[in-house]
Amino acid sequence: MLLDGQLSFPRHVEVMATAIAAAKRYRVAIHTLIISGFYPRVLCQSRLVTDIISEAFSDVKELQLHDSPAILNFFEQCPLPQLERFEIGCYWMSVSHLERFIYAHARTIKFLHLEDIWLFRENREGNILNLTLADTKMILDSLTNIRCSGILSELTINRKIDGCYEIKESFA
Repeated sequence: MLLDGQLSFPRHVEVMATAIAAAKRYRVAIHTLIISGFYPRVLCQSRLVTDIISEAFSDVKELQLHDSPAILNFFEQCPLPQLERFEIGCYWMSVSHLERFIYAHARTIKFLHLEDIWLFRENREGNILNLTLADTKMILDSLTNIRCSGILSELTINRKIDGCYEIKESFA
């Protein structure tokens, strides 16, 4: 299914979720959900749509959000009772939003991968808002709360061509 266009994308997601929820009745499960290029600020507008999306995505074990800056907040609120792995890429990231997402899914999430991330840091001086483009070390340092929380088993940042990672941390 082609999901594009800022105005039509939320409706396409609703239709897709309805189809997935119907397929679940025939024991078809979606374990990996990849969303790319989602820009609309609002995913759903009604409780019914939220319930359909929650039902459709209840089997998701791996969630990948690429170039979809507006959707992280939705998935923070969306129950994903099977979620184990979360990947976010090509993204202006707010550490506080990521922390809220990780804590919201702390019961099940074990793996976090960040790919091509830019750090969004607000430094307000008077009426001026400064945005910081961070390097990998700055991103890693900004994730101290998540890294020390005991929630994750593994954190990786930026895949290399050889399949290794720029950063790979395993937690006991």
